[in-house]
Amino acid sequence: MFSFDLTEEETARLDDLGMSVIYVSQHVDGRPSVYVDDVAGALQVQSPSEMGRPAG
Repeated sequence: MFSFDLTEEETARLDDLGMSVIYVSQHVDGRPSVYVDDVAGALQVQSPSEMGRPAG
């Protein structure tokens, strides 16, 4: 998984090695990618007290 840009040479080398490349939060034609919904994630955050644990 990569969250940074690869050069064409790096991508070609990984292809030659038969390694799968999945991009994180970026679109590259012909490649799989995943995106994180930061807003939805932030809305799911709970404080320790909300989870039944003492704070601190």
